Amino acid sequence: MSSPRQFVENFYQGKAAAHAATRTLLQELYTKSFSGRLLEHSGHFLPSFRTPEICEETEDLNGCTLVFTKDDLRRGVVKRERFHLSPAGDTWKILRIDWDCTWCHNTGVFSGAPCDKCGGSGWRDPIHKFLNPTLD
Repeated sequence: MSSPRQFVENFYQGKAAAHAATRTLLQELYTKSFSGRLLEHSGHFLPSFRTPEICEETEDLNGCTLVFTKDDLRRGVVKRERFHLSPAGDTWKILRIDWDCTWCHNTGVFSGAPCDKCGGSGWRDPIHKFLNPTLD
């Protein structure tokens, strides 16, 4: 079985390949469908995707393995994700992906009190409000 870090890196490589294939298909569609200035600027309609630069660390917590990633989006702006992995036979499965909380900047504190958006953890589950709309 691959390491949790290698699994996440492979996941991002697969995701990047899927995005590249989607961009190619969309560009072909836009070339057939757009004209003039719209065609010249069709790249603005293509999805973008970057793989994170670093899988920072792994940590075992309550029966699952956490993998932390970091991506420097632009000067001074860093995006972090936290993958919750569980072993599944000879591979891993992703149970959840958290994003760093942009309200408290991963501190868990906003305006001197525990952050309401992340519950004071510094991390947000992006699908949390869709699965539990009354909790957000």
